Amino acid sequence: LAYGPEHGPVVELGLVPVPEDGCLVSGVWPGWLREAGRVVVPVHPWQAAHVLKRTGGERLPAHPLMALRTLALPGGPHVKTALSARLTSSVRDISLGSVAASAALSDFGEAVAARTDGLLHVTRTLGAVAAGSPDLAAVLRESPEVYAAPGERVVPVAALTTTGLPHSPAWSSRFARLALTVGLRLLEL
Repeated sequence: LAYGPEHGPVVELGLVPVPEDGCLVSGVWPGWLREAGRVVVPVHPWQAAHVLKRTGGERLPAHPLMALRTLALPGGPHVKTALSARLTSSVRDISLGSVAASAALSDFGEAVAARTDGLLHVTRTLGAVAAGSPDLAAVLRESPEVYAAPGERVVPVAALTTTGLPHSPAWSSRFARLALTVGLRLLEL
């Protein structure tokens, strides 16, 4: 409950500085997460306490999202953190291969989305880092809020069931048309 989004908690991400020469960095790791020859890795508080055995130090407030290990920084990007616990059927760490491929895959996704005439937006991976282990890694992603028009609110598709929208035949029809149009267009690429 302490780390889930259901009750709107603020979770304090740990900030672990590691020597830059021992890190794999993909994309652009921001200056505000760097310091004098070190890369600062945001760490989920559960990971810090139970896997890395590191508590204390600087913290970064964030709001957990549905994926539990992905958190939204207020007014900033989303941070996908390593969480070396079995959730569903998988351990949710971040592999070195994922970090290495993240920028190229993000660029590919953006190029594919660009061919849908604005019907699909893919949140870009801004940067990713691994400090020699899947247990100490993070990915920074663009917030989907950057694609929202004034007055619009971004919500996960699963959250739509908590609204009256799915009960509206007109809305359901528009949503299905959008999803099918994008899906079929992607199949044509």
